[in-house]
Amino acid sequence: MPQYAEVILPLALPQNYTYAIPFDLVEEIAPGKRVIVQFGKRKLYTALVFSVHDNAPEGFQPKDIIEVEDKNPIVGPLQLKLWQWMADYYLCTMGEIMIAALPSGLKLESETVVLRNHLKKIEDSELNDNEFLIVEALTSQDALSIKEIGDITGFKNPLKLIHSLLGKRYIVLEEELKNGYRPVQKRLVRLANKYSGSGLSELFEELSRAPKQKDVLLAYFKLMGEASREDNDAPKPIVASKLLKASNSSDSSLKGLAEKGIFEIYYDQPEEDSKGGSTHDFYELNEHQQKAHSEIKQHFEDKDVCLLHGVTSSGKTEIYVRFIKEMLDQQKQVLYLVPEIALTTQLITRMRRYFGEHVLVFHSRFSDRERVETWLKLIENPETPYLVIGARSSLFLPFQNLGFVIVDEEHETSFKQFDPAPRYHARDTAILLASMSKAKVLLGSATPSIEAYTNALAGKFGLATMSKRHADLPMPEIQCVDLKRARNKKEMHGHFSHELVEEIKATLANKKQVILFQNRRGFSTMIQCQNCAHVNQCKNCDISLTYHKHIDMLRCHYCGYTRQVPSRCPACGSYEVKALGFGTEKLEDDLKLMIPEANIKRMDLDTTRKKNAYLNLITEFEDGEIDILIGTQMVTKGLDFENVALVGILNADSLLNFPDFRSHERAFQLMAQVAGRAGRKNQRGKVLIQTADPYHNIIRKVMDNAYDKMYEDERYERKNFKYPPYYRMVKLTLKHRDRQHLSNSAIALGKELRGVFGERILGPEFPLVARLRNFYQMEIILKFERSVSLNKAKESLLETINIFLSKNPDKKIQVIYDVDPM
Repeated sequence: MPQYAEVILPLALPQNYTYAIPFDLVEEIAPGKRVIVQFGKRKLYTALVFSVHDNAPEGFQPKDIIEVEDKNPIVGPLQLKLWQWMADYYLCTMGEIMIAALPSGLKLESETVVLRNHLKKIEDSELNDNEFLIVEALTSQDALSIKEIGDITGFKNPLKLIHSLLGKRYIVLEEELKNGYRPVQKRLVRLANKYSGSGLSELFEELSRAPKQKDVLLAYFKLMGEASREDNDAPKPIVASKLLKASNSSDSSLKGLAEKGIFEIYYDQPEEDSKGGSTHDFYELNEHQQKAHSEIKQHFEDKDVCLLHGVTSSGKTEIYVRFIKEMLDQQKQVLYLVPEIALTTQLITRMRRYFGEHVLVFHSRFSDRERVETWLKLIENPETPYLVIGARSSLFLPFQNLGFVIVDEEHETSFKQFDPAPRYHARDTAILLASMSKAKVLLGSATPSIEAYTNALAGKFGLATMSKRHADLPMPEIQCVDLKRARNKKEMHGHFSHELVEEIKATLANKKQVILFQNRRGFSTMIQCQNCAHVNQCKNCDISLTYHKHIDMLRCHYCGYTRQVPSRCPACGSYEVKALGFGTEKLEDDLKLMIPEANIKRMDLDTTRKKNAYLNLITEFEDGEIDILIGTQMVTKGLDFENVALVGILNADSLLNFPDFRSHERAFQLMAQVAGRAGRKNQRGKVLIQTADPYHNIIRKVMDNAYDKMYEDERYERKNFKYPPYYRMVKLTLKHRDRQHLSNSAIALGKELRGVFGERILGPEFPLVARLRNFYQMEIILKFERSVSLNKAKESLLETINIFLSKNPDKKIQVIYDVDPM
């Protein structure tokens, strides 16, 4: 009997496609394996088998599968089940999920570009004749397409050959070049072995005529003593830049000591690249941590999800470590989700100290080859107890023995995928994945989302709380600076109040560090004519262009469009053009003029685009090389710096005054989280919030650390105005290049939807930014009571829209679905 396979193609197709299985491939094909198929007239794709059956399709003759790529499935039944649920729940296609889930190296297609990996030496014994032909061709050409490789070898389908060469590391995909940046090596210092035991008094006598070198040596022993007190097992290596700063000396003094054979200078890669490492002893949990750990274990007896609500620096990570150890001891796998790649850089080092080779890392800044290796490692070692640390994309990894999931900083909006589809929420999907795997989920946050906290109070989730910081450190002292009063009294230094500048100087004088938070990157938010008020806007989007001084260009943060800074107004010809507003780049520039002796860096999208840029910045800050770190939301997300004594929030009003029902919740979370970076070790930290409204309800609650009061206010508002968590929401975004056509079509569709859903429909309305990348957009919001079946509502929604589009071909518009929008 003929056999057929339903396959998922890596395309946004409305359905899966059926292909015939040739008789000689029947035994090889199974769900989860990759197969090579032709789609369209000429294009070849790597598709994924979803199911195998003997039901012949009606109305067309299916094409044959060309070849099978895998001996064993690379996607398990659990993952296929998860993909199906995501496609149904988030109203997207299986192909869109496949694009998001699989690394590029596992889904080659005709357009893939292949390059030679020059780090790999050619070994004739490893290559067959056709593989050697490709490698030889790539030594004389920069790159080859799949079609060109097919022409060279005479193969109609060379994809299997490409996979073989990828596995042998003779080639790389073009994508890998974008991530090819390697981290800067750290310069470290150690005392020569001949001085490690004795002879120090003679050494100091020898240096009596070289006071600068003597200062460096004294600073070295002081730093070694501090490191020994902090870590009895293994003091941290002494970083050269930190030593020079502590001794207030130049590099020539250090080199002089090395030339005399007193110091040895050596280089080491940042710790993220070090995959090995022996396990360390675990810290003893304090009374509060032990109590929370016991409460969580008790909740897990009858609940699958527990929320750990612990204030910043209360030691939540140590509780996570205990559960990870318990699961690994039971030979179970653990998924540790973090909202930002920046968080993984600190976490990886910490977890590798505990769990060594059991730690795997997976996120989008890794090269495609590295992601493929991690994927295959989980496939080939299904019973090995791995701890996987990653951002939201790590949810798609082929776990076969998952026992525990940690979602750290569960409130973060970074867990939501906004564009492109699937527009999923990693926290919610992780809970579903754990349920399918019969695993437990631990959510952690100092400022939980309203949704998670409501579920915990309602008894759907367990709830454990920690209200005290580790080692009973006090919460940071939070003060407000009234910007209105400061401006009236002319006490502002640019965008810095007099109080903030003085606190920064005092902090630096005490050899402590400062974090400054401004939720805008760039130099200034707009360039405006002072004569006619014209603002330079993006040609593709309805948004003002942001000025970036380091490239001296205006840039759109939505589509990437850039243009030169005009010397005169394009509207009236006036030379009175001025930069207004400020971002992180402007703050960095101003501070360097005010405090030139300080080492100032910024952490935003512009400075962290390369693979290891996060790691380098964080390592420099941890080592004390950076005095002031200026950042966007990246600096708020759970980073642990022991020497930060001051945090400044430059413009709290921009967080509060935003037209979104979640704006107050997010403002509280951001300010509370960034405030929590201060005073995490040894002494109380200080936080200064600059605002024109110091008596704003949310700011007062941040100062009092009053999460519960914020929650009660938000809960009351959400309930009265029918917002989540009391109502479910689906947002439709309608797009078209013609504004009037879009408006007419959206209004007509809105009427159709009201006929089905009544007053549950809001809109259509143009959003704040009505045009993006030359597409105008309008939004329709659907609100459903919790009692309404969401599945049935979505079925009615899809049916109504499909009927409308089929009946009105002249009103063809693009419809984007976002279930549970953020």
